[in-house]
Amino acid sequence: VHTDAFAIGGPRPVYFARFVQWSLGVPDLVLVSNLLFLAEASTKAKLFRSMPSLLSSFFYVWAGWAAEVSMSVAVRWLLMAWCMLGAALVGVDQMKLAWDHRHHSENF
Repeated sequence: VHTDAFAIGGPRPVYFARFVQWSLGVPDLVLVSNLLFLAEASTKAKLFRSMPSLLSSFFYVWAGWAAEVSMSVAVRWLLMAWCMLGAALVGVDQMKLAWDHRHHSENF
């Protein structure tokens, strides 16, 4: 257990196990969502299309952990910006998949 010394209201614990769980759970949720939109694609195509979002979500969770335990305010801001960018990229990718699926399905 690490401590977030800069937390509002005083230091609070940062549980490593929680981030282990999130670093596996968030990419799993992204993959499940992607598989619904890519149901007709081959397994290789599904993995190839999903890998950028899976990696982004895995690494932005760990960047969040590093930001919480960092003692440098500048490093914390940089890592949190990385987290927000990673989350935004995954979100935009999910919207693109939904958009492509909707417009592809209307052609049938």
